[in-house]
Amino acid sequence: MSEEKARRPSILEELVRELPGVWRSIPSKGLFATCFGLWVLLFKFLGNSTFGYINTHSLFAWTYYSYQNSEDDKHGMFIPFLVLGFLWWKRKELEAIRPKHWLPGLALITLALLLHILGFISQQTRLSLAAFFFGLGERSRFRSSAPTQLPAIRGVIWGGIHDRTDTPPPLGWRGGSNRRHCNHIV
Repeated sequence: MSEEKARRPSILEELVRELPGVWRSIPSKGLFATCFGLWVLLFKFLGNSTFGYINTHSLFAWTYYSYQNSEDDKHGMFIPFLVLGFLWWKRKELEAIRPKHWLPGLALITLALLLHILGFISQQTRLSLAAFFFGLGERSRFRSSAPTQLPAIRGVIWGGIHDRTDTPPPLGWRGGSNRRHCNHIV
């Protein structure tokens, strides 16, 4: 068993060896980087409308300030690193997905922008923070206890999660479950 551990590469060695291949396998990198960059810039320069706590327009500076001044929120600084770790951990499954553009994601981006505008006008920065993550296409929970994907920017570029057969469709958008519950109407 010690020989097996000796032959096994460290996490850093594995990262250095596999990162170039993983990077090459990501489709539409330029389009995603452009959309992601514009989304981040929006929230960097027009993310925070409350200046009572911290004098900045940046949603990210406000979030950092909030994380640092609350013992209950200090773990928030680790979340981006955890997300990157989970993406690396699931890289083989992510490589197996064949992406395609999903234009209904544009409606979700519009909803995220409207949520941000509502948060900005009402000076509720937490709404703007929710809009930031909603626009990226994060997991959320609605009526059922099962997590639902709402793929906004990610969905427009790489496709909606409803294209995968091992994941339930978002909000029942696939016809199978709707047909079963609506047979009496037709």
